[in-house]
Amino acid sequence: MMPLWMTLAWLLALLCALVAVWPWIRSWRRQGQVGGTITALNIQVFEERLAELQQDHQQRQQQADPRDQAALAQEYADQQIELKRQLLASQQDQQLQVHRMPRALVFGTLFAIPLLGMALYGMYGFKPAVADYWQAIATYGDTADGILSGQQTQWPQVNEQNGVSLLQALQSDVWRHPHDPIRWQNLSKAYLSIEGNQEALDSLQRAYRLQPDDPETVMTYAQTRFMVQQRLDPQTEELVRHVLTLSPQHEGALMLLAMGEFRQGRYTEAITALSQLKGALQARGNPNAARIDDAIGQAQLAEANAAKLAIPVSITLSPTLASQVDRKRSLFIFVRAAQGMPMPYAARQIPVSELNWSQPVTLKLMPQDAMMPERTLRNAIDEGVPLVVGARIGAQGQAVGQAGDWESAVVAVTPGQTHTANLIIDRIKP
Repeated sequence: MMPLWMTLAWLLALLCALVAVWPWIRSWRRQGQVGGTITALNIQVFEERLAELQQDHQQRQQQADPRDQAALAQEYADQQIELKRQLLASQQDQQLQVHRMPRALVFGTLFAIPLLGMALYGMYGFKPAVADYWQAIATYGDTADGILSGQQTQWPQVNEQNGVSLLQALQSDVWRHPHDPIRWQNLSKAYLSIEGNQEALDSLQRAYRLQPDDPETVMTYAQTRFMVQQRLDPQTEELVRHVLTLSPQHEGALMLLAMGEFRQGRYTEAITALSQLKGALQARGNPNAARIDDAIGQAQLAEANAAKLAIPVSITLSPTLASQVDRKRSLFIFVRAAQGMPMPYAARQIPVSELNWSQPVTLKLMPQDAMMPERTLRNAIDEGVPLVVGARIGAQGQAVGQAGDWESAVVAVTPGQTHTANLIIDRIKP
């Protein structure tokens, strides 16, 4: 069966063709009407002139000499012949002027225009993807609306091809309701089911912008970011803390925060989040509160083990360079091999604007400060690599050292040492 849109296209093409040939069709009718009118007028004039000629001949015969009657009769006959010749000539001229467009050409044009239009459309204008899109909307439009609005919880069984059509219908529906956060959240589930992680995050970000103060919307966005990235990046952490601002006892946010802090080696922060989660569970009488103690114990053990590998560092800026430092730059503290590859085993970056010029900056480089999972302080100990620690302020604001950077001399260190490595930034890298 021909699709409705194609049928409408054919009808429109035929209408355009009819408009094109309509002047020719009208000309047939006009020419017929005009031809009949001219013929009748010529005959009427002929009869009037013939009557005048006869009347004039009769008058002249009455006044003329009998000897001239024959000449007058001949003249009258010649004038009649001339009138008839004029009438015949006018009829012939009219037949020459009346020109009709051949019917075959008219009807050929009537059908050629639609055929040519459809051929050109098929060659240059027809887009199968657009046709498939409209077919998908017609097939799955109602299903997509039910799924995204939450009225339909059961997803239809589809194969790969139909799955694409369903996804197109979902996308079309959500763009028809761009201000509905529920639809954006449900669309993200569809993307996650086909591993469209970035598209899912974009959908949840839209829902978050529509409901920035709804804890569940913000938490769904944060959980998905954590699941996709497998870490608690600054934006995800900001989302989690925003949830805790809206709902301080939100168990999901506390659990996610604890997991993220633990994975990044910030064990003290993880223990704090776990303690708050335990209190929230106890307040509800949840029996799982006791199980949190095991997680707290693991975090405390990990913190103790990390402390055994910590390297305490103190950084001081030379007074002669303090006035020259751009406070928009960054301070880099790094631990690397005394010899060999410059890739650090641990590194920390601090904005220069946060430094206190009146006293040294103290910190501890921890195993979690590693830049690569296979190059950590633990790896350095296991491989027996001698280490040094240094600090510098990038003149170009880049992590890679360049000529013109302000830097300190490197100091030999050992992971787990108790004494502080003192670094003084007092020279410019040549």
